[in-house]
Amino acid sequence: MNPMSENTTYCMNEARTHDRERFYISLFVSEAIRPAIWAILAFNQEIVKTKTVVSEAMLGEIRLQWWRETLDSITNGAPREHPVAQALHADVQNFVQVRPVLDEIIDTWSDDFNGTVRVSIESLEKHARGTSGALNEAILLLQKDSATDPELEVARHIGALWGLTGTLRGLPNELSNPDSSWQALSDNGATKRLEELVDDLLGNVEAGISDVESCLSRPTSPKAKLATGLLPLVRLDVRSARRAGGSIQELAKYQPGNMRKLVSLAAHFLLR
Repeated sequence: MNPMSENTTYCMNEARTHDRERFYISLFVSEAIRPAIWAILAFNQEIVKTKTVVSEAMLGEIRLQWWRETLDSITNGAPREHPVAQALHADVQNFVQVRPVLDEIIDTWSDDFNGTVRVSIESLEKHARGTSGALNEAILLLQKDSATDPELEVARHIGALWGLTGTLRGLPNELSNPDSSWQALSDNGATKRLEELVDDLLGNVEAGISDVESCLSRPTSPKAKLATGLLPLVRLDVRSARRAGGSIQELAKYQPGNMRKLVSLAAHFLLR
């Protein structure tokens, strides 16, 4: 592999630090496509962290709008002087095809700033599909020449399942945040309602895994396997949550370590 540019190295480090599981997945695919994956992951991190770097809804929207305009600059062939923008321009060869999905990620996160989204199974699934699901589809779109529309839909579905289990992983932190929209489900004696929602969410993820496995029983292109890498990790998360016995505070205790995740990924990519 040729020496990486500073921008590519920046994106790789962002992915490794903030999106470790997807970074692990990138290590099991062709070296030629890794820089593009890292650029997409670093872009996603820029959007995700908007909620933590701004304190007001308007400021969040301004930041997201900046990234919309940054995507415009890349499309127009004059990327802004930002390492992620530069990497997207240099490393994502079919940026025009990937761009609409990146816009969707921005728009879905934007909904979180308008103050009207209430926590429910429906809102969580919609958010997961438009963020983590869209991200997984964007990564597969990097290989559009060998991915069919059904494969892209499976990619989005798997990504959405990972987003839902991510919601569970982050739930203890959400409940400790007084400004979180989850507070309404934990205040005023609503603990049972919260536990029921978590159990329903787990059930939906398990059903989603079954649906995906049914789809994957059909022939798929070898490169499309890239988008299935999250599936063994989703399974690990579901097992961990079930082992916690429905206790939200116990979720972190049963989370699989990095080595177990790597072993699961190795089995998924190398032993099939």
